[in-house]
Amino acid sequence: MSEPWFAESRQPMNPEALALAGPIRREGRPEDIAGAVAWLASDEAGFVTGQVIAVKGGRDI
Repeated sequence: MSEPWFAESRQPMNPEALALAGPIRREGRPEDIAGAVAWLASDEAGFVTGQVIAVKGGRDI
């Protein structure tokens, strides 16, 4: 994520290099998380239970 506290807690790689290392080739943004949360709170997700939704841009850390 682009928040400084998150970036500092991760690998000692510079933020640009870390973002470019992932398949989406950018840092995560708060709106990326907000979209998943909005969907989970919507009627469309009314039958979803007990799931882990990885909002991580396709990158495993």
